[in-house]
Amino acid sequence: MTDTGYKPMFSGESISPPNLGPSAEQKMSNLLKLIGNPSECRGCKAGIWWTVTKIGKKMPLNSDGTSHFSSCPEAIKFRREKIKERTR
Repeated sequence: MTDTGYKPMFSGESISPPNLGPSAEQKMSNLLKLIGNPSECRGCKAGIWWTVTKIGKKMPLNSDGTSHFSSCPEAIKFRREKIKERTR
């Protein structure tokens, strides 16, 4: 056991571990809950939240804060539609 420097004042006093707080994933999940209900991905039907990037583009997020484009099995479908729109 590592000596933390804490000495109980009474022999019956217990030592509890320090509270390290919520993980980054839990913080993101809590933040998204505050934002509101998720939208539904048109491709895989997963719950997603929308954000706007620094350059002003919309980006879907998973509940852990990662880009939904990285995990959606239908992401390629949306990329192809966008490319088709640009070539018209």
